[in-house]
Amino acid sequence: MNKEELLLKNYKILSRDISKNRDALISAIQQLMEMDPNLGLRVWEESINDNITSISTDFGKVEFEYKNPGYILVYQYENAICEKNFFANAAETFARNHYLLDILYTKSPVSEYCSAKYVLSYLIRTDHLQEADNILSAIYKNKTYSKYSYLWDCIIDMFQYGDSYNPSAYFSRPLTQPEHIRSFCIAWIERIKDEEEQAGAMTFAMKMF
Repeated sequence: MNKEELLLKNYKILSRDISKNRDALISAIQQLMEMDPNLGLRVWEESINDNITSISTDFGKVEFEYKNPGYILVYQYENAICEKNFFANAAETFARNHYLLDILYTKSPVSEYCSAKYVLSYLIRTDHLQEADNILSAIYKNKTYSKYSYLWDCIIDMFQYGDSYNPSAYFSRPLTQPEHIRSFCIAWIERIKDEEEQAGAMTFAMKMF
């Protein structure tokens, strides 16, 4: 039995008790995604789908109930997986998975500190604007999310990473971007309905100029 098969077998066993085996389950997903982004994302998607009836009870709320499996499978998985450097290889595929985007960012509670900012910043500065558009569209459809100023502050601040995803060392590259990327960001910021949030996001966007 190879590593992939063993991880899949262990994940199936551990998923019988999501709360008790949370850390091992997250580790399994991380390792699977490092080996094969498509496989890791598929297992994540299947885990959510297997528990969608319970998860959906918190759709439209400000935050997940602690005992809801969505707290782990959506909120904690997203935080533990999407900010890691290995996720650069999965970012484009993730951003094309409309089922995951819909559950994670449109229907579920979205934390101010969610890891979408890492994925979005990386996709935007590496010129994968359609993929970034997919994630932003999902977030903007969320009826309870409101932290747009903070989101754009993080996205733009991470432009200093250059082509790196989330480096451990400090980067200090200029935040300036080509005109088409600046226009992309400004157009999305202008779609923020809350006047103060839009003003804050636009102020951070001026760092690109």
